[in-house]
Amino acid sequence: MEPPQKKLRLEGVAVATTDDSSECSLPSPLRDSEDPDSDDDSEISLPPAIDSDDEDDQRLVLLAARRRQRGRLVPQSLPESHVDVVELFSPPRVVPACAALGLAAGISVDIQNDGTDLSDPEHQHRIMSYIQRAKPKVTIISPPCTFYSQLNVLWNRKKRTPEENARAKLHADSMLHFGMRVGEAQVAFKRGFCHEHPLHATSWEDDMVSSLMDDPQMGQAVFHMCRFGMACPDTKMPLRKATKLMTNMLSVMTAFHNKKCVCNAAHWDPKANKHVKHRRVEGKTSTGVQLSRHAQIYPDAMVNVLASSVKRYIDMHRFKELD
Repeated sequence: MEPPQKKLRLEGVAVATTDDSSECSLPSPLRDSEDPDSDDDSEISLPPAIDSDDEDDQRLVLLAARRRQRGRLVPQSLPESHVDVVELFSPPRVVPACAALGLAAGISVDIQNDGTDLSDPEHQHRIMSYIQRAKPKVTIISPPCTFYSQLNVLWNRKKRTPEENARAKLHADSMLHFGMRVGEAQVAFKRGFCHEHPLHATSWEDDMVSSLMDDPQMGQAVFHMCRFGMACPDTKMPLRKATKLMTNMLSVMTAFHNKKCVCNAAHWDPKANKHVKHRRVEGKTSTGVQLSRHAQIYPDAMVNVLASSVKRYIDMHRFKELD
């Protein structure tokens, strides 16, 4: 008889520990175009197909190489001591800022940063085991949002076969659902949790996300990245990027709630031949970097506000003795 589903979610290890290899294998992941959600529904622009084809081929080759190296990429050792803050699906950004404020730094893991593939059940198991041992007071996650983005819905899915879309969905869902299992564990043990995704991402309609959002401890905050200084590195034109946080930390909700755009139309857009408030998240910078990839980087002001809000939560929250 199968154990209750809730128990499986909190442990987060059932798939990874099964002896039946057929139950823990995943189809080859398919990486979509790296464009995140457009900052505004009215500002969505479809990229030319010729650009994405070459990049998709390169990403598939890179992912295939990473899958061949998975056994080597799994972290062999992780810190055992209790920590204050951990971030998943992220390069080191909020954790170092929290450490500068005197908090005990945990890990920052992301496939682009340290090779940790959080779509892989073995990697998920090791990270969940680390969280169970380290008992972080706060865990922040930002799973890849490409599959759930408006650009993907309007453009990428139409270019792919139903089988390719199914593989891409399974790959994206495996990471999103792992993040939700981490969130369930954090909330169950009265510890802090924060999940960030673009406001218009379809991931907010996912059953596991909705279920966690329905928890009475959870709340949300909607804001615009331009309010925290997100801008094109070339033109310095603001990038709006509407974003939502799901969290059980009142200090975080308060810091980000309703921080909406206050930009004025003072920036000349030669393509539009008029002054505009924001640049669309499309195309490349003068150095050849996709602007959508640049938009995945948290502005310094956002990192600092998030770190100070986390510290306020930890300072005010009375945690039970972790040992």
